[in-house]
Amino acid sequence: MEREHVPWVLRALAQFEGKESANATMITLQDPVSPTKKNRRLKIYSNPHYLHLRTITGLTNAQVQSSLSQPPTVHETSGTGTLLIYTGDLRFVLKSLGKEEFDQLERMGQAYGQHIEQHRESVLVRMQGVYRVKVYGTYRKTKLWCLLMENVFSAPACLESRFDLKGSEFGRTSESSVQGLDLDFLDSGLHLCLGGLRTPFLSQLTLDISFLQSQTLFDYSLLVGISPMQRGVRSEGRNYCWQGEQDRVYFLAIIDLASCYSPSRQLETAAKSLLFGQTISCVPPDQYAQRLLKAVSGLVV
Repeated sequence: MEREHVPWVLRALAQFEGKESANATMITLQDPVSPTKKNRRLKIYSNPHYLHLRTITGLTNAQVQSSLSQPPTVHETSGTGTLLIYTGDLRFVLKSLGKEEFDQLERMGQAYGQHIEQHRESVLVRMQGVYRVKVYGTYRKTKLWCLLMENVFSAPACLESRFDLKGSEFGRTSESSVQGLDLDFLDSGLHLCLGGLRTPFLSQLTLDISFLQSQTLFDYSLLVGISPMQRGVRSEGRNYCWQGEQDRVYFLAIIDLASCYSPSRQLETAAKSLLFGQTISCVPPDQYAQRLLKAVSGLVV
């Protein structure tokens, strides 16, 4: 997805969410800047397993529609060019996907929903929509894929720090002052001071990582946000919020759940491991799961 697609896609998804019990539909939109231009038609398909998940989390289509209708903020990740589109109320993030990622989310939709239903305390990010969008009315038909997920950091008014942890060391330092990586966390001297919640958190993390391992996934991250104490534990039903010690609240969620260990990734592992050993991020799912769990366990006190 390119930035020019964002207004069209958001408007189409907002209309789509306003339709009852629709998994696929055609939306026709008029150009808001040049009404005389040819209308665009967007055919939208949404995986029913992720829509069903809303009944578990108590989310309504009307709430999603309201969020998608507000002016967004768009960020583009360096390197991959992935778009992260934050809804105006900061409740959700719409993430652009590649075809391979979309196919993986399609395959695991039912299993993911069952896991969340069985483990309501799961720290897996809640994915609330997986969409395939075909855009007509341009010089060629354009196919887009995107994921709607909850924004892990929408609740706290102020984050002192935030990190993306993969349990690896190679290249895991950030030049950004906004979000650190594994080596930045280690250098900071911080810990996740959960106290009495350490055992239940690590137990749930183990279950969640085992599920991802069963889906042959890797390259996921534990997203960490540290905030001064200002809200109750799991307020508003948020499963990412853990009230820790030292007057701190920790927002913890596993994100990026769509990377399968494909043949091309296996070749990447073989090539990089010869040069850099086992510190690289791209390793087989079993090894990735064990390494991340071990690394996080060492950070929680």
